[in-house]
Amino acid sequence: GIAQTQLNGALSATASTVPVDSVTGFLTQDILYIDNEIIWYDNLSAAGNTFGTSTDVVTRGYAGSTAAAH
Repeated sequence: GIAQTQLNGALSATASTVPVDSVTGFLTQDILYIDNEIIWYDNLSAAGNTFGTSTDVVTRGYAGSTAAAH
């Protein structure tokens, strides 16, 4: 199936990492769908439950979508 999680707090339109409740079941590199925004991530942190890390940040507004606060 498709892995699912929830944001762990507010996400600004310019955030470079995405904090969530759990990254369990997600691939190391993939895309996220949050509302109408598509986000590409190159890495995740199981310890911190975030998509993106301090050195491998996420790409917001991927594939022509618009980065937005969530």
